[in-house]
Amino acid sequence: MSRPAVLQTLAVPRLYRRTNRQMPTEPLPYVPQMIAPIENEIFFAELPKSVKHEWCSDAAKDLTIRYSETVSEILLSLKKTEDSLAMLKRGRKSAVQSSASSDEDKIRAQLKLDVHELGSKFKSLSVENRERF
Repeated sequence: MSRPAVLQTLAVPRLYRRTNRQMPTEPLPYVPQMIAPIENEIFFAELPKSVKHEWCSDAAKDLTIRYSETVSEILLSLKKTEDSLAMLKRGRKSAVQSSASSDEDKIRAQLKLDVHELGSKFKSLSVENRERF
């Protein structure tokens, strides 16, 4: 598995903070990079089908654990930021609220797209969600 590709997830917030970017519509390129080692080293290897399935499932489970820890870290950070901003706004008694999507909403939307893409990639490798990651 590609640890650097998983760590690229940590860059997602920087892509949307104070950038005025539009709401994301596509997964980011790091998702296929996370799966590439599983595809290249296991799925496309000349191994019996049962061995491929078991190894792909094991690798997917490990990747999912590391990826979910990273995404959880980002989501926790977003929550803390939102809470801090809410306290500041209450202190200023600001009645002005924007109807536009916040940076945090865009970050969450991007992560959701990326997680969905990861699930699709696992499905293409015959790694099903019944594995109970």
